[in-house]
Amino acid sequence: MKPLSRDFKIDIWSDRDIQTGIKWKQKIAQAIENCDIALLLISPDFLASNFINTNELPPLIEVAEKEGKLIVPLIISPSLFNKRTELAQFHAINDPNIPIIGMDEYNQESTFLKVAETIFDRAIKIKDKDIPITEDAFIKDNFINTKEWTNLIKMGNWLLDESNKIIIGSGLNSYLVSRKVYGRAPFEINAKILFSNFSQFGSKHNFINTGFIFGWETEQSTPTYYNLLITGHKLILERVGMKALEFAGQALKPFEHIDDGTSFNLIENEYMQFRIVFNLNKITFYSNNKLIYDFQTPKFITGRVGIRAWRCQLNISEFIISEIK
Repeated sequence: MKPLSRDFKIDIWSDRDIQTGIKWKQKIAQAIENCDIALLLISPDFLASNFINTNELPPLIEVAEKEGKLIVPLIISPSLFNKRTELAQFHAINDPNIPIIGMDEYNQESTFLKVAETIFDRAIKIKDKDIPITEDAFIKDNFINTKEWTNLIKMGNWLLDESNKIIIGSGLNSYLVSRKVYGRAPFEINAKILFSNFSQFGSKHNFINTGFIFGWETEQSTPTYYNLLITGHKLILERVGMKALEFAGQALKPFEHIDDGTSFNLIENEYMQFRIVFNLNKITFYSNNKLIYDFQTPKFITGRVGIRAWRCQLNISEFIISEIK
């Protein structure tokens, strides 16, 4: 988090900053009252501490409920976190069943990066909170915007036709993903896409393979994410690359269908309009203003959002991600 304080003037404080001779209890109380974000390092020692349980957690939870301050649990080691309902109500950075000490170095660093990004995103919101709110203020990503296009995560074959304002992409392992993180609050995707080149895969497969992705955790090594999979004939919710994180040493399971989904036919070579709403309990998928299906929102969906091409070509004339008021 050093770059946050050095480059963005975000004040990072811990009790190690208390100088000798200072009334330390008073200083901690002031920090709790004045903070905008509280990062909790969850371990058995944290939960066993009488001082934390009596003097720190109650006021933190109170300011979170009354003033909307952000509490971010980071699960360091196995504990009874899920049994502490007053704590478990706050979405943790990492799965409580996959604590930091059980991760390899790469996944530890990826999780620490997510902590820093969470703090940065909230700090930007706080900084801008006095700016008058307009409809555009809720648009966080517009993939067609030339300036934002340069910041997107691009894997595989993608290009922006600036004159026609169209993004074109195709091919296996082709991803186009936001840099910003979504899922800590309700959000939606609005997109207009033309799907083509179905016949290229028809001789080998009975289906295409494309979809809207969310909860993206990494852009290196093997990506892990959720996918609203579109086969051309069905719409299915699947989890990709996550199973291997559940047990140390388990071989990677490439994907797992979470939901049997529903019938959904794509129209080739014709633009289709999509609206996908991500609420805390439900994901609602619309196509051409028609409700197609409701999915139960899986746990731990916080991450980047985007689309994958794979077994078809995509011409995208609109792709906007926005948080919901």
